[in-house]
Amino acid sequence: MADNEIKAEIVFENNEMIEVQSTVVEITSAIEGQKNLALPMIKVPDADGKEIWINANHIRMIKDV
Repeated sequence: MADNEIKAEIVFENNEMIEVQSTVVEITSAIEGQKNLALPMIKVPDADGKEIWINANHIRMIKDV
């Protein structure tokens, strides 16, 4: 599996979607670790390898691809 392979999709509550290089387990774990913060921001690499910050409150679904 290549490092830049798309491993998951994050679907937001407004139905926008991004493809990411992290797995569902990694993303879920990152969200769990941030739940006690006022604004649960998580960092994930997008499909191009660029690190992006996401507000976990706006995620509707995460799925493996």
